[in-house]
Amino acid sequence: MRDVKSLLVAYIALMIGCTGSGRTAHVVFIDYTQSASTFRGDNPSKVKELLRGLVAKMGPEDLLEVYAIHAYTASASPLLRLRGPELKGDLNDEMRKEAWMKNTAMPALQDIWQVDFSEDRTSSTNIYPTVRKISRLRKAGYVVKGYVVADMIQDFQGEDFHNVFSDPGVDPTEHARYKVKEFGFQGVLKGIDVVVKIPGSPQGNQVYDSVRWKVNEFWEAFFTECGAVVVIEDL
Repeated sequence: MRDVKSLLVAYIALMIGCTGSGRTAHVVFIDYTQSASTFRGDNPSKVKELLRGLVAKMGPEDLLEVYAIHAYTASASPLLRLRGPELKGDLNDEMRKEAWMKNTAMPALQDIWQVDFSEDRTSSTNIYPTVRKISRLRKAGYVVKGYVVADMIQDFQGEDFHNVFSDPGVDPTEHARYKVKEFGFQGVLKGIDVVVKIPGSPQGNQVYDSVRWKVNEFWEAFFTECGAVVVIEDL
């Protein structure tokens, strides 16, 4: 009976993420700018589903941080910083996790949708600072997973990807290498997984379509040069 009980406790610990394999930090960036489709159609429900899925995986030493992408991404503090549930490694941990989800995690996720940014912040899109915020948590000893929900159209301080990649002479991969070198980002995301999810709409976007493949190629090269393993997909 004791062996069966021990196996059950181990199984529960595995299911709720308390495996002793290290702390995981999920860092999520959400594009709040006017140009993105983040809050149109069914995209909000897809973002909420993403966040709920990450929360459900969290163990007691894990961390979730959610940031807004806008003009001042570099200096923005988290919309949410959520630590995992307190668990004791016994048969009641499943109930503790459920109570934490209901009373702490889900209300905290709901709060991030109440933020209203001024027009000067949402008129431009600065994506590059996501790299420093992701790398900071790796330095803190976390296994880091990065998620970027954005149209990925960098448009800040004169660099507008619509204009940059409309020029047939600009190679997206070379431009990515140049930017990584300019910021000193070489290898700073080594061993980190980054998932880019691009929100869209059934109607599509003619302006974005004209440069989309170049934008995707740029970010694939950019995050790869930073050392990350990157996946770019639709939200």
